[in-house]
Amino acid sequence: MLTSLPYDNRDFSVRTKTITNVKTKRKEDTSAVTPLLPEIREEGHLLWNQVSWLREAYREAIANVKEQRLGLPLVAEIFD
Repeated sequence: MLTSLPYDNRDFSVRTKTITNVKTKRKEDTSAVTPLLPEIREEGHLLWNQVSWLREAYREAIANVKEQRLGLPLVAEIFD
């Protein structure tokens, strides 16, 4: 019913300018964060290690409860 239009949206300079502006903005955003990456990575490793240690302590406590057939809730003395 409708005839095809004789132009393509890629022919407009507005599209090209928009794409260029988006790329420039993305580069500015990533350039602002790049110097902070070592600090971000360091904090991430520290938090990962803390979670890992907590998970290991939890598993050891569960194993201790099962091994000694202790009732719950646990007394804090078994963790000393």
